[in-house]
Amino acid sequence: MGFLDFLFGKKNDVEASITVSFSEESEANKLAKEATQLKKEKKYEEALGKFLKALDTQGSKDFSIQMKLRLPMYYQLLGRGDDAWREYQNLSLDYIGPYEQGPIQDKMRLHLQREKRYKTAIPHGIFSFIMGIQGLQSLGEQTLKTIGEFKRLEIETETLVKSLKQDMDRVSNAYTKDAITNMLIPLLKKAKMEDIEQPLCTGVIAICDKIHFDGHRALYIEVHNLCQQIFLKHGYLER
Repeated sequence: MGFLDFLFGKKNDVEASITVSFSEESEANKLAKEATQLKKEKKYEEALGKFLKALDTQGSKDFSIQMKLRLPMYYQLLGRGDDAWREYQNLSLDYIGPYEQGPIQDKMRLHLQREKRYKTAIPHGIFSFIMGIQGLQSLGEQTLKTIGEFKRLEIETETLVKSLKQDMDRVSNAYTKDAITNMLIPLLKKAKMEDIEQPLCTGVIAICDKIHFDGHRALYIEVHNLCQQIFLKHGYLER
């Protein structure tokens, strides 16, 4: 049993509680669904208007980050790249947790690649990966805090200790050289910069090690600076 199962119950129990909680669909969610249908019909202007209305309607505060990421997507579909990028930046400032930053950064990566700005997309792709590691680490840290609280209350902790070990094993297994290489290859291939795979891999491992062993909180700027240093050394900043 993982830590989330321990806290919230088994998958079927969670799904049942979600069904009860959201049996009455919010007006904002209905409007968002209408926007999705308009997008499928390639009525992008109408889809954008409908989604903006959804964001301004009661219930929109419950939108997930995945839902909110639809707004910049609609802007990009309309060729409004600057507006899309502004929304991505706003979301990145508003949602700083790793579970939100991961998908935000990945969408920023995809946005830049669609605009053929492949080099600029690289640090966003890397940071999205690192946020996945940060999220796993945060889960383990929360488990550790819960173990301490359970011990204080003299509650059995054997299950949580096993879960903590599983969480930490997941962290160390998530950023192996192979995993990082598999993440980097598509980014670098699009940018025609495959020759910097090894130094980037080494840099990413160093950041993930700090997260795993030192409790480091990674920031986008350090990934940006890592990339800039390697780009400069290999002559890519002038290209």
